Amino acid sequence: MNTEHSQKHGMDALAETNHIGDANIHLVSITDDMEPGANRNDLGKLHDTMSDTMSMKLEELINTIHRLGVEEITSVIADESLGWALEVAVTTRIRRVGFSPASAAMLAKLFSIPKPIQEKLIDFDGQLKMEGSHLASTDRILVHLSCPSDRKLKLLSNRLLSNY
Repeated sequence: MNTEHSQKHGMDALAETNHIGDANIHLVSITDDMEPGANRNDLGKLHDTMSDTMSMKLEELINTIHRLGVEEITSVIADESLGWALEVAVTTRIRRVGFSPASAAMLAKLFSIPKPIQEKLIDFDGQLKMEGSHLASTDRILVHLSCPSDRKLKLLSNRLLSNY
């Protein structure tokens, strides 16, 4: 499942290499409802659109396909950062598979972000709670990324981290 914008780029690339796919796997695109020239690098706006509009449209598509009985949807495969797509799969009682394009090392770091909070070394905003506490430099970078000061970026970051 892709946005129409990403689907076009992906299909163009696949067409060039003559690898259109497997008969058992069907790629689906859903409109992100952003204007054709819209800035898709505005992560806050893109996230809001994807989690609101696209989740609703994905659920409608699944329900329509089931109602028509055309083909059975057996699973939803989505990037872990698109947790809303996996939530739609749960709602519609379809198996779901999450994958991560990140390296194993980066994924391990993402999974470890809550640990310093649970150990009360830092608060939810990334501020050190105990005097004399310190974090490894890579942990400080991840805390900074996971606890941004910009409100919109913080909302996006919290949503993305909730998927891991």
